[in-house]
Amino acid sequence: MRVSAEVAADPERFDQLLDLVEGSTVNTLVFDTKTESGDVLYGTDVAFATEIGAVNDIYDPGELLTEAERRDLYTITRIVAFEDDHWARARPENRLGGTWMSIADEANWDYPLGLAVEACG
Repeated sequence: MRVSAEVAADPERFDQLLDLVEGSTVNTLVFDTKTESGDVLYGTDVAFATEIGAVNDIYDPGELLTEAERRDLYTITRIVAFEDDHWARARPENRLGGTWMSIADEANWDYPLGLAVEACG
């Protein structure tokens, strides 16, 4: 089940979601941590996110993951990798078009990989 930014940011709604999941066949929660707009939804240590103004610190992933794991749920983070308004404005020379960054340009790999490595830590 997907945990939207709005639910992750609201402890009451998150608790309601956990109550809904309990007793169902759902065994996994998918957390949005970087959205299609490029917002990084937590206080990341990936400097590039701060540099381009992408950080929108609305929830603590560690806290929510701990609660999900306490209930024996699997967790996944959802990081939209190459669609990003903030990044496209900051580095227009690396865009493929619109808000899409070129996946073929290896220089564009570091940022999403940095977020992914952080999510695994």
